[in-house]
Amino acid sequence: MRIEWDMNIKQRSFEVAAFAMDGGCEGSGFWDESRFSPDLVSILSDFLCKQGEAFSSPLEGGLRHVSLQFTSASSAAIASFYVNESLAASALLLLGVDVVADNSVMDTFIASVRRSSMSLLGSHSVDAFDEIRHFCNRPFLAVVAWASDAINDEDYALVQELCLHLGAVFLLR
Repeated sequence: MRIEWDMNIKQRSFEVAAFAMDGGCEGSGFWDESRFSPDLVSILSDFLCKQGEAFSSPLEGGLRHVSLQFTSASSAAIASFYVNESLAASALLLLGVDVVADNSVMDTFIASVRRSSMSLLGSHSVDAFDEIRHFCNRPFLAVVAWASDAINDEDYALVQELCLHLGAVFLLR
């Protein structure tokens, strides 16, 4: 089954919350469609159309060193970005159409990032990443940045842009 990505944007903005790898929220805010590059939105939209609902694949062209692992269920998705096979960011995307699916995918995401945090840091708080549950606005994007010496600042900035633009493609459709 292939997903159809409708570029006729209905929503105009979504909430974004950034989390550190220890589970602490570093900030949040709203992003509206005027802040996005139409070219990058088009590239990611076309890529998602080709790949479908669940995939793991390098991006195309000059972005081949970045891979995207993506799984969607109804109105929610989980994405992980890798740079040269090193985990750079994990993202939770909640459209808000199906509360049951949103909550299920959110639970899966929180469990996953807790495991990653434990693996990378050696320990974590029992309630790490629970603050994600406190964000009630939809559409919503939560992003966890994973520190790695193998990823340079330029690629981290690129991944940040890719996460936000993936949010625009998935959440503002």
